[in-house]
Amino acid sequence: MTVQTISRSLCVVCILCFASSVWSSEHTSGQMTSQSENSRIERSFSKEEANELLRQRKQQISQLLRIAQLPNVETRLTHGGLSSPQLLAIGLLGEFRSEEAVGILIERITFFVPCPSAETTPAACYPCARALVEIGLPSVKGILKRLDSPVTEQEMKLFATVVWLVDGDEIGLLRLENALKYATTKSQKNLETFVEAFRAKKWYLY
Repeated sequence: MTVQTISRSLCVVCILCFASSVWSSEHTSGQMTSQSENSRIERSFSKEEANELLRQRKQQISQLLRIAQLPNVETRLTHGGLSSPQLLAIGLLGEFRSEEAVGILIERITFFVPCPSAETTPAACYPCARALVEIGLPSVKGILKRLDSPVTEQEMKLFATVVWLVDGDEIGLLRLENALKYATTKSQKNLETFVEAFRAKKWYLY
């Protein structure tokens, strides 16, 4: 927002404050304030600017997805801890709540990085799992779809951890049991194993 825009906005606010002190009707004053607020928003943030922000976000996520899919490279120790291009990209995809990244993160969920010995958070050493948790419900839906294909024991542990961290025990179990009711032939065995493990709380990674 430019200085001129800020000045205009301040002038509008001053005028409205003076008007509200003169006019006794609270209803009229409320209408004036609401109208001026809408006008201020329209002046400071246009549809074109909103579309430009969306375009930039799409472009940034596309670049991050390319980096996240690069072959694993050795992580390097920095003052802030372990770092690599993949770790940074995966972390940002999670922070952006990028639904576009769910498929890639699920396929790379076993990507492991060493953790500090004091780190005890579930899935802390698995950056893709952490990002999936940040993205939330779209990740859970993506994991349920992924169960149509063969799943390793390690993947199943991480999938269970993500669902648990997103949904919790009760909602997570209800969601899995409901998915099992409508399971396809391909996913039924995986879902049965998933539900059994979830009930027993066997596969949460600590």
